[in-house]
Amino acid sequence: MKRKSFAKVNLALDVVKRLESGYHSLDMIMAPIDLFDTIEITPHSNMEFTSNRPFLAWNEKNSIYQALTLIKEKYQIDTNFKIRLMKNIPSRSGLGGGSSNAATVINILNELLKLKMSKQDKLEIALKCGADVPYCLFGKPAQVSGIGEKIIGFDFKTDFWMFLVKPNLGVSTKEAFATINFSELLHPNINQVKKALENNDYQLFINEIGNSLEASAALLGVPVTKIKNDLVSFGFDKVVMSGSGSSMIGFTQDEKLVDQAVNHYFLKYSFVKKTKIILDTNQVSLL
Repeated sequence: MKRKSFAKVNLALDVVKRLESGYHSLDMIMAPIDLFDTIEITPHSNMEFTSNRPFLAWNEKNSIYQALTLIKEKYQIDTNFKIRLMKNIPSRSGLGGGSSNAATVINILNELLKLKMSKQDKLEIALKCGADVPYCLFGKPAQVSGIGEKIIGFDFKTDFWMFLVKPNLGVSTKEAFATINFSELLHPNINQVKKALENNDYQLFINEIGNSLEASAALLGVPVTKIKNDLVSFGFDKVVMSGSGSSMIGFTQDEKLVDQAVNHYFLKYSFVKKTKIILDTNQVSLL
């Protein structure tokens, strides 16, 4: 069984506070985009994992391994599988590649093995794999809060294009949160961003979006300010980092501008892409 595993972007991200547990309370607007990996899983005589990214090891640091292990333990499954992963989503980019892969594996195994997992069953496994995995199961634009477990979809009505830029340097999510300086933290108004997207108010959307973790990424060496200034000078209306970085998103309603940016920057950065929001990955994810 083969499925697409979609990337996500954080259109806005607010780190609300640090919790006693060591986690952070977040408030975010997240959405899937038309960038995806593909995952193929078939029963096999022994466990076999292959990928076009040879640096991906088959161990507990691999999100696919985590999801598979949790499901095999919960449902007492002794079947082995051949797993093929075709990676297109860059690593350490803030685009949720690993989280999406885990969510996709949960969905594939539920269907392949006829597990009849409830929504809650999936969410429990997803949360053990990572904070963004529950959202990646959802597959639609949503306001996501708490530690990633509170997901509220909404009617997304605002049309725009995005230009993704990932510099060579990636960011560790753990390091990004460890570097937060709460006394100087940016707190975008997430409810206003949601209101703008629901009411097709592009200018309000541009005015309100932001990411609390940009300052952390800058301290870790990501050229946040340089990329922002460069893309705004090129003509983008605003530039915001996705997730914990290091990908930056340039926003515009001018498709030609994005095409020009791809041609201009594709040799300058390790990854660039023209992309748009997908309103429901469940409608387009089958291969």
